[in-house]
Amino acid sequence: MRQMKFFFIAGLVLVVFVWCFSPGLSGKEIPVEKKLISLDFEDIELKDAIRLISVKTGINVIIDPEVKGKVSARFKRPIPVLKALSFILSPHGFDYIIEDNVIRVIRKPVELKEKTFFLTYALAEEVVPSVKDYLSKNGKVKLDPSSNSILVVDLEEN
Repeated sequence: MRQMKFFFIAGLVLVVFVWCFSPGLSGKEIPVEKKLISLDFEDIELKDAIRLISVKTGINVIIDPEVKGKVSARFKRPIPVLKALSFILSPHGFDYIIEDNVIRVIRKPVELKEKTFFLTYALAEEVVPSVKDYLSKNGKVKLDPSSNSILVVDLEEN
């Protein structure tokens, strides 16, 4: 009888201990940065993949309406959620930001570079129309006739 009472109390203490220190039950939320996920999906909509990650990890996600595309991924071993998101978002030109433990999926900001060209053998006014043909939709070219130079602002690859 005494031994049974000991096991009952020891079991009760163990249950209380596990309950108190379990992150899910103690009210302590695991930070987004520490959550892990393993996934396997093929040729699904990008939005659906993000929703799947949200459901599996319990992370709140807000998805920009511009998010479109198909994705296939296989993470057999658990990897950090943020790394998985980067892997599936980056090829489609999207990124994420974290605000108050909520992940917002957004279009990657366009990084423009500036470069000034000082012209020696041509007039800047004559070169500008040709340069404009090669610019992206966000690109700009500015003319400085006094120094016979042009300032080109565009994507680095252009």
